[in-house]
Amino acid sequence: MVAEEALRVPDQRLGLATDTTCRQITSFAWAGMGYGQPRGRRLQWRPVATKARALFGVLMGSLGLAAATACDGDPAPASPGPTRSAPAPGTTKDPSPAPTKAPPPHAPVPGAHAQTSRAEPPTTAPDADAPQLDFDLLPPPPSSGPYDPPTETELLTAAHDDNRELCERRWPAMRRSTTDRDRTCARYWVVVHGYGGRVDALDFDPQMGGPAFVKLSSRTLLALANRVRAYCGSGCTGADGRAIELFETSASYHYRLREVNPNAPELAPLLRALLSGTPLSDSLGIGDAPDATVDAVLSRLSAMSLFRLRNAPYARHGRPFKSADLQSFFYDAAPPFLKARDSHGLDERKRSGLFPQTVDAAYADTKLTPTDHANIATIRRAQEL
Repeated sequence: MVAEEALRVPDQRLGLATDTTCRQITSFAWAGMGYGQPRGRRLQWRPVATKARALFGVLMGSLGLAAATACDGDPAPASPGPTRSAPAPGTTKDPSPAPTKAPPPHAPVPGAHAQTSRAEPPTTAPDADAPQLDFDLLPPPPSSGPYDPPTETELLTAAHDDNRELCERRWPAMRRSTTDRDRTCARYWVVVHGYGGRVDALDFDPQMGGPAFVKLSSRTLLALANRVRAYCGSGCTGADGRAIELFETSASYHYRLREVNPNAPELAPLLRALLSGTPLSDSLGIGDAPDATVDAVLSRLSAMSLFRLRNAPYARHGRPFKSADLQSFFYDAAPPFLKARDSHGLDERKRSGLFPQTVDAAYADTKLTPTDHANIATIRRAQEL
């Protein structure tokens, strides 16, 4: 009885006759509050009628809260449901129902199909920050279907200037790509940078190590070659076969002392002069003819070889390089690339006696001599031709 009298004290204060009347007023107030809630697009609070309904809902909600508190000290639920009855005389008030246990954050919703989400692949190159010189790349997955060599129309479409942004900047930096994108960009590279836009010269060797390849590390170039193998399998021919050759050979130009081009001079005599601080003069005899000029010799080298030569005067004084390939080329006795892929190139490197150079942690450009600056200017002139 004590519990029932304590329960009815708020009823007497509000002047409510019975629990039934109290519950009716409370339910009406909560229903009015539900009517006043905006729904759907009404959340934007644009129509005047919506504002009126909202104000009405606030007022009725306040009344419902007061009435519910007066009735049993606990607000009624916002959603329709069975009402609670007052406790029987001589019993204590029923405890509130235990809250429903929330499902785990990733639990599937009952009645709905589970969906797996896949994170967007990053757009940074695999070797953009830290040196990654593991060249034992995984073999590509088998081709998903029969391989058909591209036609001239497909090659011209792939080599269109609209694909430049995608294929030159975004595609090499992608960790994952689609088959269609790989096919388009590989053919773009082989036509534009391997054959100068010509699609009728695939029977000849492509131009290796052009200016566009200087920006790509050896590891990135090998990864691009693997992407081509992934969509054409072991039967790569035509432009796709040339794309694999183009990427892999250009990757080797980060380390080779002799280019594939038979007309190109050897790099060892040029590097010997640059690493010893000797001027690149016309009397060095660095070409295949005694009277060959320095400019004539340098003009027959690829952009990637000129890039290494231009950095040789800096390596002479021990400058640390941000490029993992330059760092390995000048300062490793046996670069991992050559150990993994080119034993002949590794032997040729050892016979030259030029490597490794020594890194100087206290390097500064002020250590460069006038001869170093003159040699750098000579190579820069060749790069600009």
